[in-house]
Amino acid sequence: MTKVIRMCFGKYLLTMVSFVLVQGVYNCALYGQTQITSSHVNEKPTDDESRVFIRDGGWPIPKSHLVKDQSFGLKMKLPDGRNVKLKGIIYDFSKEIVSDEPFRTLGYSNPNIRFTELFEYKIKGRTFCYKLLYSYVTKGVDNFLAYYDEDGDGVFESLVLDETVNGRYSVSNIPHIPPWLLAKKSKKN
Repeated sequence: MTKVIRMCFGKYLLTMVSFVLVQGVYNCALYGQTQITSSHVNEKPTDDESRVFIRDGGWPIPKSHLVKDQSFGLKMKLPDGRNVKLKGIIYDFSKEIVSDEPFRTLGYSNPNIRFTELFEYKIKGRTFCYKLLYSYVTKGVDNFLAYYDEDGDGVFESLVLDETVNGRYSVSNIPHIPPWLLAKKSKKN
């Protein structure tokens, strides 16, 4: 009897380990990059209705199964009078992707979402923001979240939910521009 219990437990353990390994491979394929080993997340206070979550090592951006839909460009006038060119690309997902990330990492229960579109924003050829449009699987309500590289190191450590720009909450808002992209180059004498 003990031998049968050990065999059943061994099969169960092997099945669970296999499941965990397959889930890791699936996440790597889904996000098109290596898995991030650190999942330490801190919420950063804001002075608006936005919620900002900083993740050590960055947030994985869903980059697989993307098909370029269209490109766009905008000239923007900064508060200091300078003009800046913002370029963007809108991607569609070539197949339906349903995931519980990033909400599972934030502690939400049963948050399955369907990815709709991914917007990529660049200034001076450097990507600083990705906006992910999604809908809740159970409700079908469209929403968005934004990933930011706030310090120019190529790591998208900030995840913003309910982002408000210039007092408006809208997916069509231009994302906020991190200061590292706007810093003036010092002139050498």
